[in-house]
Amino acid sequence: MTFLEQSSDAVDLAPAAPILPLSSTPEPPPARGAERPATAAAAPVAGPTLVVVDAHAAVRAGLPLLLAPEGIDVVGTAAGGLAAEQLIARLEPDVALVSIESGDPAGADLLQRLVGGGLRTPVVLYADEDDGAQAAIAVHSGAAGVVAKHRTVAELCDVLRTIAGGGVWFNESD
Repeated sequence: MTFLEQSSDAVDLAPAAPILPLSSTPEPPPARGAERPATAAAAPVAGPTLVVVDAHAAVRAGLPLLLAPEGIDVVGTAAGGLAAEQLIARLEPDVALVSIESGDPAGADLLQRLVGGGLRTPVVLYADEDDGAQAAIAVHSGAAGVVAKHRTVAELCDVLRTIAGGGVWFNESD
């Protein structure tokens, strides 16, 4: 069964083995005029990990394909609710991108449970529009940011990297 054919509420896309952090101790530069020793090619720097929560299967299937070339690793997807909470708690991604339907009180409750439930993962509301109502939901729930679905992939990546780096993102509407 391919990813596009899966109908499960939650899909774990994380690799089987844990990803080890890169060494934080840099090597000293060689002395001036000294030959540089031959080294293996540098390992690519891992980008932020992400769980996508959206009721639409096409969004859950498409975002991993759009974000991977930008260095953002979608490690899991969920349609919402308890499946999303459990997946985020288990995978502990750098960011959770959560879409809720406009006017859906259950979606606002999900945001509040994710933020207030003791999870360390920052949550970004993936909003239908750049409107004050959804931004207010995000702020009230304690989300780290909000980004509208009409934004470009580059803009979405900027938001996700900012949030993964400990920042917040509440953009003004155009």
